[in-house]
Amino acid sequence: MLIQKKITLPSNPTAPTFANLRLAIAFIAARIDRGEEDALCDACARQYAEERVSPNLPTHREYRLTAIRALDANHKRTALPRLCADEIFPPDATQYTLGGHAPGWNHVNIDFVKLADGWAIDEIWICR
Repeated sequence: MLIQKKITLPSNPTAPTFANLRLAIAFIAARIDRGEEDALCDACARQYAEERVSPNLPTHREYRLTAIRALDANHKRTALPRLCADEIFPPDATQYTLGGHAPGWNHVNIDFVKLADGWAIDEIWICR
C-alpha cells in the first residue's frame, strides 16, 4: 500500500507579490508570451521537495510545468487578461482560485495566496 505524503517546504521567499489581480495576470501572461515557463514555475509561492511519491510519477515541478503549458494553450485561444477582465481579488480573502471548470480554462487552475506584502501566485495546476 502506497501512502501519499504531501511534503512542502517553506514558501518561496522570492515569490513576486501583486497589489491586484490585473498585475498578477499581466505578469503571468508576459512570462507565457516570452516562453519563460521555468521562470513562471519558480515564481510560485508554494514549493515542494523534489521527492517523488512513487518512482513512476513525475515531480511536483513537472506537474506544474505541464499545467503552465496547458495555461499557455488557453492563453493562445483567449488572452488571459481578457479571460480575467471581470475578476478581482476578494477584499477579505486570504486565498483565491481562478480557472478550473470555468469557460476557457480547460481545467487549469491558478491559486493565489495573500501574503503580508500582497498577493502571490501559490500554485498552477490541472484538475481532472
